[in-house]
Amino acid sequence: MFVNNLCRNIFLFSLLVFPLLFSTQSIAKEIKTAAKKPGLTIQTLEGEQVLFKDQLKNGKWNIVFVWTTYCNHCIDQYSFLSELHADLLNDIEVLGICLDEESSIDKVKIMIEEKQHKFPSVMATATDFSNAYEINTGEPFSGTPSYLLYYGTDFQAFLDGPTNKKTIIDFIN
Repeated sequence: MFVNNLCRNIFLFSLLVFPLLFSTQSIAKEIKTAAKKPGLTIQTLEGEQVLFKDQLKNGKWNIVFVWTTYCNHCIDQYSFLSELHADLLNDIEVLGICLDEESSIDKVKIMIEEKQHKFPSVMATATDFSNAYEINTGEPFSGTPSYLLYYGTDFQAFLDGPTNKKTIIDFIN
């Protein structure tokens, strides 16, 4: 009787422990896979697929400006962002990320020329960008204009909605 109870208990214990072991291995495997996933892929205006992180400049503040051609508030931001980017006395680079559809690339190029952006822009799909934004900030993406601030490739802060030159300079200082 004792041996039967012992065997039954060992059997029940193994039913509880083995699934736990396998689920722990599965979770560890998912974490390793997630760590190997590449970052956000973006498209240059020339059509080249590149990684977002490779566009950030080391040793500089990178102001990532998220915009669309149909965002009226975004238009108000172009001038001061162009000033920040063109000022060689500061350590600031501006990178625009346009979330228009890929098929709108000609419209994006025309907008950049008309509004005289002095900073480079790339394109990203809204869904991919939104997912990366939430991973980076811990908050859901709320729309354009939005800003991500990096020092080199190290994420520092985000700001949703229109802002101004002074706010960005004050944060950096």
